[in-house]
Amino acid sequence: MATILDAGLVQFFDPIFAFLLVFGIFYSILQKFEFVTKSLAVNAIIAISVAFLAITSGTLVQVINFMIPWFVVAILFTLLLLLIYQML
Repeated sequence: MATILDAGLVQFFDPIFAFLLVFGIFYSILQKFEFVTKSLAVNAIIAISVAFLAITSGTLVQVINFMIPWFVVAILFTLLLLLIYQML
């Protein structure tokens, strides 16, 4: 019986997680620095195109999926340090 925490089930969604991460990073960079235009739609189309190109590379998807847990740990550690700093 498959459970939610089954590793095989999570690996099925690896390209989706990589797509969302690449899309989010590129879209936010395009919006913040306005490299191409101020238009939301044009920046979204460019970010979607880059994200699709990124997930076609299997090696890049593996690297992104290796990095995601480390980013989560680093963000949680930083937030906990900020909370400790605020308490002192």
